[in-house]
Amino acid sequence: MLPHPNPLPEGEGVRYINEVRFVFVLLALTGCTSAYEKELEVFHAERTREITSDWITLVGRFPLSAGENSVGGPEAAVKIPGATGVLGVLTVGDALTWSSGGQSTVLEDDSKGTPTIFEHGSLRMHVIKRGDLRILRVKDVKHPALETFAGLKWYPTNSKWKLSGTFEPAGPEATVEVTNVLQQTGPQKSPGTVRFDVEEKTYRLIAIAESEPGLFLVFKDETAGHGTYPAGRFLHTSVPAADGSVTVDFNRAYSPPCAFTKFATCPLPPKGNSLPLKIEAGERDDAH
Repeated sequence: MLPHPNPLPEGEGVRYINEVRFVFVLLALTGCTSAYEKELEVFHAERTREITSDWITLVGRFPLSAGENSVGGPEAAVKIPGATGVLGVLTVGDALTWSSGGQSTVLEDDSKGTPTIFEHGSLRMHVIKRGDLRILRVKDVKHPALETFAGLKWYPTNSKWKLSGTFEPAGPEATVEVTNVLQQTGPQKSPGTVRFDVEEKTYRLIAIAESEPGLFLVFKDETAGHGTYPAGRFLHTSVPAADGSVTVDFNRAYSPPCAFTKFATCPLPPKGNSLPLKIEAGERDDAH
């Protein structure tokens, strides 16, 4: 459903490791910090790594045509900002192939898992599939945004929003209609619904099938556009227990990639996943 993570840009691995080490040292020196707060600090550090390595380095999202697509400068069919000359040819057919410098490589898009990364200088490229459309996504590991990124902001941790819920499984063929930011709408597999209570009122969110552990929720609440990203947020629950119990921790709610780049293809909340609640927990978006 979502783009899979890619290797860290050059130099980012060392920086990320140092950031995580700093978090652990800081937490070790703060005796009053609970184990739960420590878990959230590590989660925040992981989110920072994801944003700096996967999203703010994007420089383009280019629809591909069937057949040969030259990639590169102004004379190419797929024009990469700042590129000069033709970097190579991306052929879309029964197979995906990248030809450059007299060599050809067969590629995988993200429909079967992690896509194949191919490189040219500081550019890192891969192909994603959205509906029947294949799209070339391009990153620049020397993107100037890496120097100006101010970090993520979070609401203060609030145990009120770490909720016990119940997973209500759906049938094996159950789907939900999901629209993405490209305004493509289609059925997505849904494992079922998550039920939880807030102040003695019961609410439900429809889960979307995803490869990561736990249940994937795309939701909107009354903070959207007023402290959080207007289109909604994402959340992964715990893995449901045998009795269906599941933890729904809105302190782990986070902004979709589209909050950081116009080149992502984020899903929007399915119908019914807009909550009449003001959930002041998780990742903020102070631009809204």
